Amino acid sequence: TRLVSDWSSDVCSSDLYAQNGQALKFQGAISTRMACPAPAMELEQRFLKALTAVAEFRMEREMLVLVDGAGQVVARLRGGE
Repeated sequence: TRLVSDWSSDVCSSDLYAQNGQALKFQGAISTRMACPAPAMELEQRFLKALTAVAEFRMEREMLVLVDGAGQVVARLRGGE
């Protein structure tokens, strides 16, 4: 199991997750509670809610696909350049 913490200034939060093969579990995702513009705050809340449902991940071309325990896609993420 790999445990990683990273800072993401795009969503004003710090996320902690555990990875074991394709299994993925986000633990203790927190918000900094810093004042961000309303659209960013709404995006952050939706994103953090989606993370709680993640059970595994897969790569599709250059996209990281986050999947819940029922096999439903909860997010598709593409890295920046």
